[in-house]
Parts: sequence; structure tokens; C-alpha cells
Amino acid sequence: MSSALQASRLGRLLQVISAERMGPYHYGGATLAAAMARYSANVAVCEAFYPVLHVLEIALRNRLFDVITRELPKRYPGVKAAGTSAAGTTIIATWLDPQWLDQTWPVGLPPLFPKNAVRDIDDAKGRILGRDPDTKALTPMPHSRPVTAGKLVATMDFGFWVGLFHASFVFRSAKDPRLWGKAAGSPDLLALVFPHAPAKYQSVNALKVVRDRLHRLRKFRNRVFHHEPVATPLRRDPLLMYQTAVETIAWIEPEAARAVEGLGRLRAVASAQGERAVHAATHRVLRRR
Repeated sequence: MSSALQASRLGRLLQVISAERMGPYHYGGATLAAAMARYSANVAVCEAFYPVLHVLEIALRNRLFDVITRELPKRYPGVKAAGTSAAGTTIIATWLDPQWLDQTWPVGLPPLFPKNAVRDIDDAKGRILGRDPDTKALTPMPHSRPVTAGKLVATMDFGFWVGLFHASFVFRSAKDPRLWGKAAGSPDLLALVFPHAPAKYQSVNALKVVRDRLHRLRKFRNRVFHHEPVATPLRRDPLLMYQTAVETIAWIEPEAARAVEGLGRLRAVASAQGERAVHAATHRVLRRR
């Protein structure tokens, strides 16, 4: 195949992908063909990350939801953390819905959720229930099925769950123990969320370390799902992020970590041999007749 034809194909690909998106792959003075091969390798690495990022997000949000549902009434006697939703209402019977939680929240205490979290939850409820086009008010159908707590859990994004590790949820007083730190009748919830973590990560003293780890994973997850570079010299070694994600899953449930390692192929794709295979495949596509 002539170099002119290859250049034409590369140019047409560049128009679709955009020169700006391809910019990070031109490090070291790489040609457009080499940069396109690196881009392809990055796509392969992102694809291989899906199982571990999927399991991490599912495991973290479900464990957080279950632990808080069980422990919140122990930390705040009288608070109702779960119930049965009614059809045709905008209130979802779970602590995750501030409208439900406020019905039994202690008088005189600040609400559990800060304003930004309340806004995120309201946005999620809007995606589930729908809104009146004029007033923007939540508008469930009068005879629709009640929305389950599980639906709201699944609709909240990963950033919300990571946000629950913020310092604003740390123990304040015996009357207002929040989520993290020991309280009367309830242990430090970090030990319940991550029962298989090293002991040093199971107390409120390690909350910042745990939060920073989860924020790194969240940012990396966003790069993967938003098609950004994750496998270039300008980025952290993806294998390190993979190991961190698997280890965090193991803190929640070791069996889930073993399962995701069995499903994954990140180690093979991110190896030098895997990268060479992707590069070779890309060049074959560009040279096809």
C-alpha cells in the first residue's frame, strides 16, 4: 500500500477523533501513525479496566448503603432508615432520600446531608421519577409502581458515594455522631464497610487516607469512561491503579476481588507484549488494501 494512501486514511481518522484528543499520544516526537497506535493501545487498556471498575463501584455503593441502613438507627435512636415506599409519591423510603430521613431526624440537629448532596439526590430522583416541564417539580404517575431504595442507590453516581467519606460525616458529639467514628451502640463504620482491610484503615483516624484512595480511583475511573489517556508516560502506571482497585475490593469482600481478577485481562493487555500486539493490529488496519 502506498504511503499516500496510508496518510489519507490517517488524516480521515484524525478528523473523526480530533487533533486535540490525539495530542497526548505524540510524546517523543511520534508520527501520526505511531500516535494512532498508542491511542489504540489506550482504548484496549480502558476496555480491560471495565470489570474491576464495575465491581468496585457496585461493591462500594452496596456495602455503604447496607451498613448505613443497619447502623443509622443505632447511632440516632428513633431515626427510621428504611421503610416501604408508597405509589404515586416523590418520597423514597430510605435514609438516602432526605425527605424520608427528615421525618424522623432529631429536632435541633443539622441535617445529615449537606446542600450539594441534597441537590445530587434530587437530581437522581428527577431522573427516576420525571419532572413537570413547566414547574420542574417531581411528577410520579398517580398509579405508578413505588420506586425502590435500590433504584435510587443505582442512580446515584460514584462521586456521591465517595463523597460520603468527607470530613463533614465524621463524629461530632454523642447526640450527633454522623457516620464515621464510634458511637453508643455502633462501631466505627469504616470497620463495617471494609471488614477485610488492615486494621490501620478501619478507624476514623484513617478516613482521609481512605478518602484520598477512593478519590484517586474515582478520577481514574472518569478518565477511563470519558476516553482520556490512562496509558501514557504522563499518567500513573495503569497497573498500579488496577492493583489499588483490586485491593480496595478485597477490603470489602476478598471473594469479589478474586472473581474480578479471574474475569480481567488488564495485566495481559497492559504488558509490553499486549501493547505490541495492539500496535501491530493498528498498523495492519492502516495498511489494508
